[in-house]
Amino acid sequence: MRENLILELPFKGARDYLHSTDILPALTEVANERFGPLAWVDSLTIRRPFRRIIQVSFESVEVSSGSFRMRNGSQNIPGWLLETDKPVTRRIPYDTSPLSAAAVSGSGYARLLEPLPGFRVLDVLVGLMKLVSAQVDRQHWWLCQLNLDAPLAENFPVEVRIRNNLGGKFLVYDILQSGAVIGSARVMLEDARI
Repeated sequence: MRENLILELPFKGARDYLHSTDILPALTEVANERFGPLAWVDSLTIRRPFRRIIQVSFESVEVSSGSFRMRNGSQNIPGWLLETDKPVTRRIPYDTSPLSAAAVSGSGYARLLEPLPGFRVLDVLVGLMKLVSAQVDRQHWWLCQLNLDAPLAENFPVEVRIRNNLGGKFLVYDILQSGAVIGSARVMLEDARI
């Protein structure tokens, strides 16, 4: 586990940064390849948006742009994300308007009742968080922390609810699948970065 891995992920749509919805599935693949099909990522923290190719390290580093934890049974495996100096060279199309049109939302929550073709559950969750976050402030929000008590599954309905509004700059969400809370997420306004 000592070698570092490179995640060469594409930008989606018009984004000029790599999104948590890009990083988490790639880390999940790494967990499955290294530890087997039952391993998963239960925590992902991003300290700032990644605008270049990402290096994954399983050795502790003093300065990183993000961190994660993989779970394999009772074993917890920490890891760190570092931004390289290599530019992202690929881009793929991405349109979230079908998700916005299909979602049911109200004050402090949004849900999707059924699967939406072309969208993974994580894409749905982040899209729902963006819908609700826009109720608080229409500026750009980004997902900076995700904690899961169980692996994401293709179970619907999927819902997000604001648990805490921290000064209108940070929001903490509960994540629900089939009516049960399975984790939490924290989003922050772009200009709230420290």
